[in-house]
Amino acid sequence: MALGVLWIITLTITLTRYESALSTYDRADRAALVSRAQTSFRNNLIDRVQAVERGLDGDSVGGDLRNLDREFAAAERQAQTAGPTADAVASLASIQRASTRLRVAADRALTTSGEPGHAADVAAYRAAADDLQEAILGFSDTQRTKVDATRADARHIADQAMWWAIGLGGFAILVGSVLTIWSSRLLQRLFNRIRATADTLAEASLEMRAAAQEAAAATSEQSAAIAQTAATIEEMTATATAIAASAETTASAAAQTSDVMDDLLQQSDAIARRSLDLGQGGQQIGDILKLINDIAERTNLLALNASIEAARAGEAGRGFAVVATEVRKLAERSVRSTESISRIVSSLQDDTNATILATEQGQKRAADVVELMQSTGEEIEDTLRATEQQRGAADQVSLAMAEIRSAAQQLAAEQERRLDTTRQVEQLVKSLERTLVEAGVSPRNGHRPPE
Repeated sequence: MALGVLWIITLTITLTRYESALSTYDRADRAALVSRAQTSFRNNLIDRVQAVERGLDGDSVGGDLRNLDREFAAAERQAQTAGPTADAVASLASIQRASTRLRVAADRALTTSGEPGHAADVAAYRAAADDLQEAILGFSDTQRTKVDATRADARHIADQAMWWAIGLGGFAILVGSVLTIWSSRLLQRLFNRIRATADTLAEASLEMRAAAQEAAAATSEQSAAIAQTAATIEEMTATATAIAASAETTASAAAQTSDVMDDLLQQSDAIARRSLDLGQGGQQIGDILKLINDIAERTNLLALNASIEAARAGEAGRGFAVVATEVRKLAERSVRSTESISRIVSSLQDDTNATILATEQGQKRAADVVELMQSTGEEIEDTLRATEQQRGAADQVSLAMAEIRSAAQQLAAEQERRLDTTRQVEQLVKSLERTLVEAGVSPRNGHRPPE
């Protein structure tokens, strides 16, 4: 740790000194660039002055002067980029004023060409050109001197950085050697602790793998049991559905049977009423037959009396006697007929009474059947409601089993992930064992990593 801090300090100081040297070299390069620009500007100025003195036409001289202004502006920008000092700024201002005087003198010399004062204007122009050249030469010499001084400073700073690096590097090597010996002992202790930790971790990974495998097996068995229970619940749900359908069919059949028994009861009531009416009609017929029988007996008696009276009358009453005999025979036949009809009516009354009795018994039984069907319908409805409740409960249990199955699947996936994690831990333990062996730390008590 201390060695690293020392190396960092060494590198920081060295880099700082080198950055300072590079900055100084950069300033020297910029100053040299300005010096070259000033030299080029001076050479161009000499060419322009010589061109004016050779008597070039006004347009060409004007163009040369404009080029001179542009070159001076470029040189001034380069000087500004180089970071000029107060002396450099004053020199640039002096050069600019000399350049302005040169341009004014050149314009005047060109304007007065061929006039009496032209020679004086040309002399003024040459004097302005000489002043500008001297200003530029002075500035160039100053910049060259500064460039040389800046380069010397840069070399000095670079040398200092080199000696700082050498000194601090040697000290760092010395300290590093001491720290290396001390660190090796610490590392040996650390490796021993890592070895102990690796052994403990290996044993724990074995136990974790065994526990994970047991948990996975238990989860698998639980999933199978849940699947079997879910299948049983599904069968119960299907059975409850079938029972509900059968109960609905039975309830419908019971309702239809109850309706049929109601119709049968109504028909039995109608038969009973008609049988009663028939019995009453037979009774009336019996009364009429009794009346007819009485009339026939009386007629027979009257015919007998008429026969007796005709016999008393002798020959005169013989015809009347024949009629009386026929009337008596007819009365006897009427009596016999009424007796036959009476027997038939009596038998019909007996049958009617039996029919009425059977109809009453049938009505009673039909009423019992209707009451039984109503009770059965209520029981079937209760059974249907209970079956619906059972089916609803089975559906809820089925949903609960589905949720339990999903939870079991998630648990199985979690157990699988734990088993994978255990395998990864074992791989890490193996890698750590190999690293320790490569580092020269032998296993304790013959311990080996899990296979």
